[in-house]
Amino acid sequence: MSPGESALIEFVEARIESMLARPESWGGPRSVEEGVLQLLEVRRVLVEPSSKDRVTRDNMRAFARFVQRNLEGATPEPLAHQLEQRDRGGEHAGLLRRFVDEDLARHVATVAPEVAISPSDPIDEQVRKRERVQAILGASRASAAPRAARRTPLDLREPRT
Repeated sequence: MSPGESALIEFVEARIESMLARPESWGGPRSVEEGVLQLLEVRRVLVEPSSKDRVTRDNMRAFARFVQRNLEGATPEPLAHQLEQRDRGGEHAGLLRRFVDEDLARHVATVAPEVAISPSDPIDEQVRKRERVQAILGASRASAAPRAARRTPLDLREPRT
């Protein structure tokens, strides 16, 4: 991966972190939801270019399943709308955060199969793998947070040699 690609991934991570930490700065809940979903697609294609032909389908399928697991009687409408209809709009950013974390955990398991959790793994092994994935998630968030808080622009140009 080139330094420019790494900088772009950092930019995407920082933007996701900013959208989740301060959603009101990014527009209404539906805009934030769409923006986060699009950035997750961009992140995946940057890290795994071979996924470009299936990333939208995979992402939408995972999000639809996530919504169904977390919202009884879920419909195809935006999560933000469904939460507003249930007077639960305040849960939106937290649910998006959980989906972002699950997405990263899925991706980590794809690129680092040694942490993929299988139901046939012994319980202590499942716990060890979950802890490893949580450590990776924490490191990802920690590296993105300072970039999200920074007000200066990122230099996304390829370095001159």
